[in-house]
Amino acid sequence: MYHLTIDKSSARPIYLQIKDRLLEAIEQGQLQPGQKIPSARDLSEQIGVSRLTVLQALRELTHLGRLFTVSGKGTFVGRVEKLEPNIRTVWGFTETFRAQGYRTGSQLILFDVINANAAAARALEVPEKTPLYHLVRKRLLNDQPVGVETTHLVQAEFPGLELFDWNKESLYSILRERYGMDPVCGYNYIEAAAADETTARLLSIPKSTPVLSTERITCLSNLHPIELVHSVYRADRLRLKVEMTAENPINMLTAKMKQT
Repeated sequence: MYHLTIDKSSARPIYLQIKDRLLEAIEQGQLQPGQKIPSARDLSEQIGVSRLTVLQALRELTHLGRLFTVSGKGTFVGRVEKLEPNIRTVWGFTETFRAQGYRTGSQLILFDVINANAAAARALEVPEKTPLYHLVRKRLLNDQPVGVETTHLVQAEFPGLELFDWNKESLYSILRERYGMDPVCGYNYIEAAAADETTARLLSIPKSTPVLSTERITCLSNLHPIELVHSVYRADRLRLKVEMTAENPINMLTAKMKQT
């Protein structure tokens, strides 16, 4: 039987510690999809806390889709379907997953203006210290957090961007409809990473959980870069698909690099 331990001297609430430990056990394979977990009563007796405290942790994990309850049988580890956006195409989060039938959502974490550092300036082909919009959003699917996206755009190219409600609006729809700019090509870099404390809190996962980290530079048809995005996605909910072909189409971005 799975044995759960917590630190009662910790400042972190006990129900969150229980939630963290169960998530870690699921992520590390100690608890497998479909496996029955100990009852709230058994867990409360095992760690010496109230049954209501355990139930609070189990409710949160159920809301996240990591657990499910069968009446009269108990609580089980959920089977999480991984989502597969195709990164061969320029994809916007809202448009892509709505088309697949998911209920999408965003929670605005931060919107401000910053000066471009060397890396951002190079990616967006502007001088250093150019004012950039800095937009941080938590992305949701069916009310569950799956990613954190940090977007940079040149302020002078998108005047009034701060007037939109970024808890509701699709950025790519706004770029097309309000500014007449259609992202059609770019670069997407993907690597493995571990969730830091802030990311873990926003995505409701334990700190150091493996995540997918991406950096995307999006361009217009004239190859002008308009967007730099750093994203972190839950690796248990998302995997990135690349469609392959034997054909060898002309790569506009490579052609541009050869010209410079």
